[in-house]
Amino acid sequence: MALREGGPREWGTNLARVKDYNEVVVLGLVRSSGPIGRPAIAAATGLTLQTVSNISRRLLAAGTVVEDAAANGGRRKRALRINPDAGYAIGIQLVRSSLAVGVVDLAGEIRARAETAVEPEEEPEHVLDRLAALVDDAVRDAGVDESKILGAGIGAPGPLDLRTGTLLNVRHPRSWTNLPLAEAVAAALGLRVIMDNDATAAALGEHWRGVGEGAEDFIYLYLGTGIGGGLVLDGQAYRGLRGNTGEISHIQVDPAGPPCECGSHGCLALYIKREGLLREAAKVVLEAPPIDPVTKPPKTLERLVAHHDPRIQAVVGRAGAHLGTVVADVSRVLDPELIVLGGPLVPTLGGPFAHAIEQALEDIDEPGAPPPRVHLSTSGSDAGVIGAATLVLHDLYAPTARKLSLVSLPPQEPAGQAAA
Repeated sequence: MALREGGPREWGTNLARVKDYNEVVVLGLVRSSGPIGRPAIAAATGLTLQTVSNISRRLLAAGTVVEDAAANGGRRKRALRINPDAGYAIGIQLVRSSLAVGVVDLAGEIRARAETAVEPEEEPEHVLDRLAALVDDAVRDAGVDESKILGAGIGAPGPLDLRTGTLLNVRHPRSWTNLPLAEAVAAALGLRVIMDNDATAAALGEHWRGVGEGAEDFIYLYLGTGIGGGLVLDGQAYRGLRGNTGEISHIQVDPAGPPCECGSHGCLALYIKREGLLREAAKVVLEAPPIDPVTKPPKTLERLVAHHDPRIQAVVGRAGAHLGTVVADVSRVLDPELIVLGGPLVPTLGGPFAHAIEQALEDIDEPGAPPPRVHLSTSGSDAGVIGAATLVLHDLYAPTARKLSLVSLPPQEPAGQAAA
């Protein structure tokens, strides 16, 4: 199998003190490029063949990878691939109206899913009380070994503070504001918990297994109850100080537009969300002259997108143009190779929005530097759950510079004691 040529690669090191990092590098390559033989792993990582053989032996013993053998000109060619059943992660997606959980295996496949509605003003204690039972249902339906559950990931809408695992300034309901969600979920489930912005989590899921796999720099746009952006730069998630990078929903696109709950006017989310699109369609219906009324006013997004009246079609066109302008401006700053549209609204709006973004990106096309590609995620409504679960998988099994912190620092001298 040909490995990806060009671009940054994760290089290992032959120093014994960072053998854990080297294992993650090898495992990451096996997961993304397997089945793959030991010589190819050594060539791709810069590790010696002996080091790769030692790591492979440990990974095989742990059951994290499996080995296949096939006849090749009279010789048995051995290759490693990931063992999907070596471990599982719980993915938790929390939005205003629902709570969804899923069990995801090491290959990024969702094994089971469960969901429950969240009432508009429901207190967090009531939701957390139901969470443990929801996870139990999903684990039972998946039929997996509970001892192999590695932890739980939460994708939560911003703003939030990842340093403390806390939700910030939640407008609906206000009782969720300043809730230490990561700590509360860990207590409810008895599992190690990692929390992230929902769009960032979905971007990592796409990078783990999806159209973003192999891309070093891409922007992920999550289209759901709200709209958010997740950034993968140089192969790693970029989060900013508190984890709120990519909050594009309140970028102003029309100063004369309708008022937003944030206090501004004409924010992007007002035109992209389901409610905003239907509001703009209703406005077209009301403003249509009596001699040329809009027939069959759309009541759902599906009917809006399929509507034959050009005035209704223009509602989606204007929304796509607003989104395209924002994406083009962000692309000028970040210079990504790929734009990914994901989330539950993609089956309905992905096509027209992707077309609008491609048109906007043509303005930044330069000779020898084509604009970013635009792709639709195939995860659909599972994007948030899969992304949340891969927070755990990525933290454990993806090679990042932070893994080098496994190297312990020399002990410090006690305060006041001079060095010898």
